[in-house]
Amino acid sequence: MRVRTAILLLLILVVLFLAASTSAARKAGDMRGRQRQILLQEKATLLALKQGLTLPSSAAAALADWNESNGNVCGFTGVRCDWRREHVVGLSLAKMGIRGVIPPVIGELSYLRILDLSKNNISGQVPTSVGNLTRLEGLFMNNNGISGSIPSIFSDLLPLRTRLRQLDFSNNHISGALPLDLGRFGQLQSLNKYLNLTSLKDLEMSVNHLTGQIPAELSNLVRLRTLGVSSDRITGAIPPALGSLGQLQILNVSGNHISGTIPPSIGNLTQLVFLCMQKNFISGEIPLAICNLTSLWDLEMSVNQLTGQIPAELSNLQNIGAIDLGSNQLHGGIPPSLSELTDMFYYLGLRQNNLSGNIPPAIFLNCTGLGLVDVGDNSLFGEIPRAISSTTKCQFVVINLYSNKLRGTLPRWIANCTDLMTLDVEDNLLNDELPTSIISGMKKLMYLHLSINSFRSHDGNSNLDPFFVALSNCTSLQEVEASAVGMGGQLPSRLGSLLPISICHLNLESNTIEGPIPESVGDVINMTWMNLSSNLLNGTIPTSLCRLKSLERLALSNNSLTGEIPACIDSATSLGELDPSGNVLSGAIPSSIGNLAELRYLFLQGNKLSGTNLYAIDLSSNSLTGVIPVASLGRCTLIRLDLSSNRFNGTLY
Repeated sequence: MRVRTAILLLLILVVLFLAASTSAARKAGDMRGRQRQILLQEKATLLALKQGLTLPSSAAAALADWNESNGNVCGFTGVRCDWRREHVVGLSLAKMGIRGVIPPVIGELSYLRILDLSKNNISGQVPTSVGNLTRLEGLFMNNNGISGSIPSIFSDLLPLRTRLRQLDFSNNHISGALPLDLGRFGQLQSLNKYLNLTSLKDLEMSVNHLTGQIPAELSNLVRLRTLGVSSDRITGAIPPALGSLGQLQILNVSGNHISGTIPPSIGNLTQLVFLCMQKNFISGEIPLAICNLTSLWDLEMSVNQLTGQIPAELSNLQNIGAIDLGSNQLHGGIPPSLSELTDMFYYLGLRQNNLSGNIPPAIFLNCTGLGLVDVGDNSLFGEIPRAISSTTKCQFVVINLYSNKLRGTLPRWIANCTDLMTLDVEDNLLNDELPTSIISGMKKLMYLHLSINSFRSHDGNSNLDPFFVALSNCTSLQEVEASAVGMGGQLPSRLGSLLPISICHLNLESNTIEGPIPESVGDVINMTWMNLSSNLLNGTIPTSLCRLKSLERLALSNNSLTGEIPACIDSATSLGELDPSGNVLSGAIPSSIGNLAELRYLFLQGNKLSGTNLYAIDLSSNSLTGVIPVASLGRCTLIRLDLSSNRFNGTLY
């Protein structure tokens, strides 16, 4: 009896298990069927989206897997599904060169959480159907050609206000005033009652055509970490209420028309890492409250109208990497306390102010990470600091000390800065030998500016060879500015092989260089500007100059050059300025000059040129006005005269 009962119970359990398994299998099958049905719907939406987009060949190739025969929707390029593979939750089509407008069908992907169409060539307005994407957390439309007005765009995004965290419409053609309401929009006259996007963390609207003022009501976006409205047309002052955005890490309002003073409440933004206010009309002093921003890494306040002195308390910014206060009206000295900044401190920009006093030596000695220093165009005096830290490698990449009143010599520690790209000390009172030993190991040096100082050449100011040999080691060199330094001697006969092939700008004007211009100068094939004016050069103009196809400006004035202007000069096809005036040139003006289509400035005065063999003058397509100087032109043997497309008046005789 007991055995039968046990068998019966076992049979019942088997039946129940089979029934449960069948039910589970049926439910799983139903779920898989539902997944397939949903994905089929979203696949159809994606294919319709592809059909509505204007794709270049590269993008069409990248989206080749978006096709009917591909059943793996979650494997489509740029598509991301949720973990159940039920819905498309991410769509990234950035940097594909997509053109045209966004098709409204985009709004049918209702489970999207991330939509990234940035860095394309999309135009037109954002379709209102984007408002159907109520689960959207990140919307990236930056770097396109999207148009429309601020109120219409944000009113379309109203349904997204509960979840949207990141919003980037920067670098587009959006216009209108930055609204007081970033959630519900009505008419501009009644914007003071809004702001509902309280979940928003990142707001980027830079590089559009925004107008109006920064609304104080932005302070309601208490979770905001990024606020970017740079390179727009925003006016007014920075509202003090922004100081209540305690989570803010990036504040970028640069490149606008903002005026007024910096509110001290900025000092409450203790999590701020980037503070960018450059290129505005901000006035007043730098508030001490900024020195409380101990998380700050980048302080950009250049090109404003700031006055007063640089606060010594900036030394409190122990996480700072860059300070740029250039192009303001600051006065006083450079605070020595800046030497207390850590080795994270990399960039000090104080150019174009009214600063005076010495450059504090301790800054160069203690700030071991300092790589870019730009204090040019001030009234600094004294010597360039004579020492840097001996315990670490020199980090300097840029040293800009131009247009000050610095005296003494170039410190020899600069020779250890093997990563240096720019050395600009022009327009000071330095008195030294040409920096041959300093630059000889600088393979990365691109810009060497020494002009308007006193730099003598070697062997009693008579030997230029060592300097040009040192330049030959600077294999990245592009510009040498050494005018009015008093250097003497002759240009090396192998000048063309000594100058690096990368050089395009050579200015040796107003020195006492003598002798001929070497024929090898024609080997510097990338030269665009050569200025040898106001020296003691003699001999003829080398015909090798005709080989310089990139040469745009050639200045040889005020020397003692003889002979003729080379007839091959028209081979220098890019020449826009030719100035051999103030020499002893003779012979006829070569007719080939008329073939220089880019020539805009020709100075031949003060020579012994003969004849009037100027055959062609082309001044067409300019904005020239007044009466045509027919009497002067009549003395030329012109074959072609083109004065068309100008604004001349008067009568031809």
